Amino acid sequence: FFFCKFKTMETTPLLPGSSIDPTPTPGYEALRDREVPITDDDLINIHEMNAEEEDEAPKKKWTWKHSLIIWIIVIVAGLLCAVFLPPLFSISDDTPSIFGGMYSVAHNEEYTVINKYTSDITCPSGYTSTAVGKFLACYQCGDVHLYLCLKDDATEDARGFFGGMYNENKCGGKQYENPLTGAFGCTDGGYEPFLAIQATTQSLTHENTNCDTNVYVCLKPTLDYYNLGGFYTSFTNKIDSDACFDGEELLTDEEKVSMCAESNVEHHLMHSLNCPHRYEQHLLSHVYSPGATRECPGCNGRAYICLMPEREIDDKENDDMLGAQHP
Repeated sequence: FFFCKFKTMETTPLLPGSSIDPTPTPGYEALRDREVPITDDDLINIHEMNAEEEDEAPKKKWTWKHSLIIWIIVIVAGLLCAVFLPPLFSISDDTPSIFGGMYSVAHNEEYTVINKYTSDITCPSGYTSTAVGKFLACYQCGDVHLYLCLKDDATEDARGFFGGMYNENKCGGKQYENPLTGAFGCTDGGYEPFLAIQATTQSLTHENTNCDTNVYVCLKPTLDYYNLGGFYTSFTNKIDSDACFDGEELLTDEEKVSMCAESNVEHHLMHSLNCPHRYEQHLLSHVYSPGATRECPGCNGRAYICLMPEREIDDKENDDMLGAQHP
């Protein structure tokens, strides 16, 4: 500290009679040769004079040339962002979903279920139906075919939430590939297959035998609040026959109900037999449980689809927040 102080005193000596270091003070050169000692008031006056000269100095005025330069910079930056950066929202509220609802047609018309979007076994205008599943509707009531409505000429979902459906088994039953991929799998883009329905179908290779079959839906692993919110299947009815043996004893009613519940398919996000918040459940198809045999018939059940209520789909205030779009 003392060394620094000593060096400072050597390089910046004070003026005679002054306690202020004049080195940075403009006008110091003019005062240095004066014979009369310079006081602190003299230096203060010099500071004030320099401040007044700075205030009176001419300042640059903002002209139309400056505004033009700014506008050119803004326009060029905007063009570069539009070309090289992806838009924050590439999907408008008017972009229709590739998903146009579903319905099921049973051999026994009593078990046919209509499309919620059309109130009939049809698709909305601009959509075409394609089969994505086949299984037994119930005990001794025949087959049911599951249909999916897809937007015409669409190969992927512009809204990015639905990746198709497919139905497969490993025992010779009828299978259906994903219409969006032509294979048993999901489209690219972060979609994952989730079990929607497990049921029993008739084997094509072994006459009069049943075959377990699964229907998968391709969705994102997160809930995006679009019009489709998932599926679940519930087998709550008791087994239809008392000819089910566990060893030598007949099953009790509680055991029958418990066996039916083993075939339930929970919602892939809720992990329960419920739809997510804001969605409503709608009957999609009647289903006969997997694992059924002649000796021990299976359980009658129902598959449900979770759809956004129409009042929320049509509410423009919710469209921006939820991205819901009725086909």
